Amino acid sequence: MEVKHLKQRAKTQAKEAVLQAKEYGQQIKDTAKYMHRKKLCLETVPTSDCHVLLTFPMKTDAATLVWLEDILRKSLPDVSINKQLLTHTKMTGWYLAGSFESLMKGAEAVGISKAVKEEYGGGLLEFSRSEKSLFEGIDDEESFFPTQERQAILYYLLQNIRAPRTESLGKIKLLEGQPVVSRLMSRGVIKSLLPLHDKEALKKLKKSWIHTLIARQPFDDIAEYFGIKVSLYFAYLGHYTKWLIFPALVGIFVTFYSSNETVQDWSFIFFTIFNIIWASLFLETWKRRSAELAFHWGTLDVKHELLEDPRPMYRGIPRISPVSNRLEPYYPAWKRHLFRYFVTTPVILLCMLSTFLIAFGIFELQEFVNDQIREGAYPRLVAYIPKFILAIITILSEHLYKKIAIWLNDQENYRLQSTYENHLIAKLIFVQFINHFMAVMYVAFYLQDFRRLKATIATLFITKHVIGNVTETVIPYFKEKLKVYRLAFKVANEEVRDARGKQESGDGEVTPGSTGEDKEGSTEVTEGGLDQEGSESSKKLALSQAEVESKMQPYDDTFNDYLELFIQFGYVTLFSSAFPLAAFWALVNNVIEIRTDAFKLCTSKQRPFGKHVQNIGSWQYAMEVIGMLGVTVNCALLGISGQLQDVFPQYTAIGIFLIVALLEHVIIALKLVISIAIPDTPYWVQAETAKLEFKRRQALKKLEQEERGSIQRSDTSPTETEETAEENQETDQHE
Repeated sequence: MEVKHLKQRAKTQAKEAVLQAKEYGQQIKDTAKYMHRKKLCLETVPTSDCHVLLTFPMKTDAATLVWLEDILRKSLPDVSINKQLLTHTKMTGWYLAGSFESLMKGAEAVGISKAVKEEYGGGLLEFSRSEKSLFEGIDDEESFFPTQERQAILYYLLQNIRAPRTESLGKIKLLEGQPVVSRLMSRGVIKSLLPLHDKEALKKLKKSWIHTLIARQPFDDIAEYFGIKVSLYFAYLGHYTKWLIFPALVGIFVTFYSSNETVQDWSFIFFTIFNIIWASLFLETWKRRSAELAFHWGTLDVKHELLEDPRPMYRGIPRISPVSNRLEPYYPAWKRHLFRYFVTTPVILLCMLSTFLIAFGIFELQEFVNDQIREGAYPRLVAYIPKFILAIITILSEHLYKKIAIWLNDQENYRLQSTYENHLIAKLIFVQFINHFMAVMYVAFYLQDFRRLKATIATLFITKHVIGNVTETVIPYFKEKLKVYRLAFKVANEEVRDARGKQESGDGEVTPGSTGEDKEGSTEVTEGGLDQEGSESSKKLALSQAEVESKMQPYDDTFNDYLELFIQFGYVTLFSSAFPLAAFWALVNNVIEIRTDAFKLCTSKQRPFGKHVQNIGSWQYAMEVIGMLGVTVNCALLGISGQLQDVFPQYTAIGIFLIVALLEHVIIALKLVISIAIPDTPYWVQAETAKLEFKRRQALKKLEQEERGSIQRSDTSPTETEETAEENQETDQHE
């Protein structure tokens, strides 16, 4: 009896499991069908009247939110705060929008340039409230500041809210003068601070930027939507890509059209010299192009560093600034130097040592594999495995070293954002240069194996770009789409379960299309059953733009993009003589990179806050260092490659060394001549700047004369009125 009872029980449990599985499968089917019919993962409810969004976790302490709201309202009285519950992401959202008066105050503090009326000289001028009548379109409050500028202004105002006194918010301690928003974000009280996309403007930008492969990039539209800093990066990428055409064509010719060994040797020498001169011309022409764009966007002149506000995360002892006469944090320079010499330097040296040991170990593995292949133990394809391991470790180390560099830079605690970025760039450049080029230098100058050098460069160069494009664009895109799909599925699943529960309990009407109980006992919810909620259900199920974009990954400024171009420029400039096709592969990659970076920015990332910059900053100096280093490296490769000996067999080793040294000095002199002969700022930009300044001064003089004349007329008008009245009175008496 017990055995029979157990069998019956097992059979019942199995049947229940099958029914539950079928019901679960039907629920997934209904949810997916309903979700796609409602287009929950494709359409979102746009958010209006919002410049910046602040999100908080549901568990955030109410007292902290009340305190923060009080600080915001006192510091920014003209900024409206609209609080909403983001139910689908379990967060609270504060929608912030600034009044026109607050935006004008912020624009003056940020130093945003706006168009001046033609009668006052035209051109662009930093906005000033006291001279607001000079600016074009000042009467149109809706369009005078585009959304990108509104967001950048409000971001600046938020980041400069500082604690009025030392306070404790639970476990968080805020010191007097410490930035409130940045501190709360670092402790997780504020989940995110982001600007929302403008759907209509983004749609137009995608059409003119992403959907066209060959057309010229719309730099003005990019600058207006994403800010000048982002637009300047794409301008640099486009300029660099155009200039890559020349070494790419020469590299193809050198690789495939060398008829004999003598021609190949001369081609190698010619391409080495050509590549060095090409790099110099490219960098000098970019300076001119950068000056043209800065003039066009009104960022040719920048504030003096003493007039800049401290960066939000700058910490120190509060004291009165001798320049601005405002309370600002102060951090002694000796503390920064102490950390730099006794922490930063040893850590970077340790990174260098680990990179060298890893490269040395992989090259030893390569030697072992080569020996085994010669003995016939492994096929020839196995020889590429150590090279791919080196490429993958290099890419992984790049991310690790970047985190280390950022942490070191944060601890050094720089006052200005520009200084912080310059030192971060210097650390990233140094560490990543060692990470990417130490192995190549080892093969080139220690092993002096040019066949292995070519294979190593090709493997590292191509693997990095393939993996980079996949990890930067493809994977983030699908990750973001998966996030939205999971969110939409969760929302639709809740609605399907509610509708199913109503049908099973009989509380709600079952539409004629409903099937009720099917043969297996599972309940199918039809479209009609789900649509019966009407507009209330639609509102409940709608995913807001704020919910979707708050789940996206933020855009990490342009550091990664410039760092990638720096490494690529290093391969093209330093070692292209050993691998002439480097420029060709860089050209192919960059043509794709322009659109993939644009696609990533428009679809997979949060909208960045716009920033006004004059040029690409320290990255320009980094590229110039690579260009100068390229002279030494390429001349050294010429000397040890053996091709100079083949061209000049009559010279001894000392003679070849003297030829290489002479060639190096001649090329360096030629680079200096090029840098002097080509001015950084085009003459027409200088002339236009002077012309605008002259016209503006003349217009201001005319305006001052008109104001002085109106004041004089207003002073004399009462006297004239009295004299006229007296004359009329005398005339009446005479009559």
